[in-house]
Formats: sequence, structure tokens, C-alpha cells
Amino acid sequence: MPATLLERIELTVLPVTDAVLPEKRARDERGEAHFIVNNYQVCRVAALSLLPGKGYRGNHYHKHKTEGFYLLCGRMRLALTCLASNESAVLELEPGSRFVIPPMVAHNMLALEPLWFIEFTDHPYDKSDDNPYHLA
Repeated sequence: MPATLLERIELTVLPVTDAVLPEKRARDERGEAHFIVNNYQVCRVAALSLLPGKGYRGNHYHKHKTEGFYLLCGRMRLALTCLASNESAVLELEPGSRFVIPPMVAHNMLALEPLWFIEFTDHPYDKSDDNPYHLA
């Protein structure tokens, strides 16, 4: 049986811990540390912000690129549609959420409060792989 859309997204909330882990969040008197990915081939990294009421990031899909995201601060609504199965999902995500979107999954992000997130991809940027797709 093929994996469902949410199984394909690979959503992980990184734990806040003092334990020695390769992927985690840690807090102390100096501030915070976010160890976002370990052993992942990355070709591009970007830091993005989004303000509530200012529109979406995304509203597209990629035929080739896998995109990973890590929510540093703020809350977001993530809308997804799998183009192969037409399955859709909407998630509300908190800081520390990491998710990986495979090719052929349309996605957009809406800020529920001011947010910052990191994008990491397995392919270099290619404008021709940004395919518009309107999600509500």
C-alpha cells in the first residue's frame, strides 16, 4: 500500500533536551541552539520570515526537488496536496517542527504569528522547477 501524504512529509518535532543527540533543541542561560539536520545532503539553505496577514510562502510544487523546512519561531499553517493521489492535509506547526516535502506535493505556508523558518533542499535552485499551484 502506498504511503499516505502525511507519511511522506516526514514531520518531526525536535526535542528540547540536554542529552547528546545529533538533532535537537537546547536552551541554557546563553540562549538557544537548534541542531536541525544530521547526515542530509543539502544543496541550498535559506532563512525566511513571514508576517501574519501578508500572504503565503509557496503555493507551488516541484517536479524534482525535495524541500525541507525547520520552523525556528512562530506558528504556521502548512497546506499540502499530493498531485498523484489528490490527497490534502492542513497542519498547524509550532517552533521546533521540521518537515520534508517530496516532489509532486503542492505546499504553502501561512503565518499564524510572526515566524522565521529555514529551508534546505537536495537540489540547487532552478526557477523552472517552481510550478504554481493554488492551495486555499
